[in-house]
Amino acid sequence: MIRRLGRSAWWALTLASLTACSYSCTAIGCVGSLTVALSGFPSGVGPVRIHMCAGQSCVDQERTQLPTTLSMTVEPPALPMGQGREGPVPTTASLRITRAGVLLVDSTVPVTYESSAPNGERRGPICYAAQLSASPAGLVGSAVSSP
Repeated sequence: MIRRLGRSAWWALTLASLTACSYSCTAIGCVGSLTVALSGFPSGVGPVRIHMCAGQSCVDQERTQLPTTLSMTVEPPALPMGQGREGPVPTTASLRITRAGVLLVDSTVPVTYESSAPNGERRGPICYAAQLSASPAGLVGSAVSSP
């Protein structure tokens, strides 16, 4: 009788584990992001101040040189409503860069994010990513998949 109960418990546990993960069961995380590739800016000397926003969420940086790429994390709720279970996604991005007090770029553009669900749509998380390019003429956007 004890052996039979042991087997029954084993089968119940096996069945429960199989039904719990009837689809992809992973725990891969992801982070939403906005990336800006910089090109065509004149070289120069002096402190570089960068102000980059995704919707209402902003980052400020001061550097000695202008980098080739900028990136910021975009997470809900700072991340248009209805584009995922986790919250809204910013619909605009802005970038302002000055060097030694001289304005190099000040631009705001609409952004299209692409979503990814590394564990499947049913399990989450759902993350968003967008990639823009910037030159002295301003920002230009294009959607990319999240890694």
